Amino acid sequence: MIDFKLLRENPDIVRKALQSRGADADIDGLIALDAERRQLIFSADELKRKRNEVSQEIARIKKAGEDASALIAEMRSVGDKIATLDAEVRDKDERINAIWLTIPNIPEASVPFGQSEDDNREERVWGEVKSFDFKPLSHADLGENLGILDFQRAAKIAGARFTLGIGAGALIERALINFFLDLHTREH
Repeated sequence: MIDFKLLRENPDIVRKALQSRGADADIDGLIALDAERRQLIFSADELKRKRNEVSQEIARIKKAGEDASALIAEMRSVGDKIATLDAEVRDKDERINAIWLTIPNIPEASVPFGQSEDDNREERVWGEVKSFDFKPLSHADLGENLGILDFQRAAKIAGARFTLGIGAGALIERALINFFLDLHTREH
């Protein structure tokens, strides 16, 4: 999640980063909503400060035995204004979060710009690339064909890019976890 301070102080950095990712977001609209929200909070805080001061004055007037009904009525209207401002702040918060949460993270400066995964560069190769006399399947296709991975059910549970091990797939996952737990607790 992008730091809102960075968004306020350096919106151009965020815009440039989003362009490099091929993403788009209403940065100016988000900043404008934030400014409106901050102004509403300031106005509500000023009214709350005024209400506190007048409440002390009302207490002083009542202690002196005088009538404070005019001030009490005024503070009721101030309380209504505060409630309205607080509701507007909550609305702005929801609208800001709806936009803010869709903005992707800023890529590291050394990450090269590319429009698709075809633009990715190979950093290094380790070992020899094996060649087969058949077209190998990806682990996802292989796992689904074997009935040990279920991506559709996993997407319903946890969203995209998650997998659910079924039967032997769950056993393999558990065996790997146990192996590494045993390895690290015994040897490290």
